[in-house]
Amino acid sequence: MLFYELYEIENYSSLSKKELSNAEHEAGYNMLFRLLKTHFDIVEPVIYRNEHGKPYIENSSAHFNISHSNGLVACAISDEPVGVDLERIVPIPYEKMHALAKRYFTPNEYDFFKARGDERAFYYVWTRKEALSKFRGDALALSLSQDTMELLSIQTTITDDYVFSIATNI
Repeated sequence: MLFYELYEIENYSSLSKKELSNAEHEAGYNMLFRLLKTHFDIVEPVIYRNEHGKPYIENSSAHFNISHSNGLVACAISDEPVGVDLERIVPIPYEKMHALAKRYFTPNEYDFFKARGDERAFYYVWTRKEALSKFRGDALALSLSQDTMELLSIQTTITDDYVFSIATNI
């Protein structure tokens, strides 16, 4: 079973960086606590982190992950490991996107990006890599070398405003 929520912070662009970070953190944990209570009957969970920073609840079958980006927050819970990444689509200079894609994307991912050449394609690949890393609970560097384009266990949604990827059952 998998449950997730997406939330947008109101007036996020008028907040200072610290205020926005605090608001995203609070929204993420509010969603997490509500989802855990509703679907796992867990109240007041104690959250730990592994050596790579992946959060978990000790002695629980509940797995969760939270992501935030420029006033957007995503939270997913599952009875199996889960990883999510959410990126608000913001303009990135093409040269910067191209350099990042060339450095971090596999040849297949890079071809996908190059064929489209826009922010949505860049974020499509990037969120899949982040979701995979967060699913595994390891360092992002380990997931950068893996081609995520063929992984059916990563689902990606693209809207006008954001790209959201969720990795499960890998």
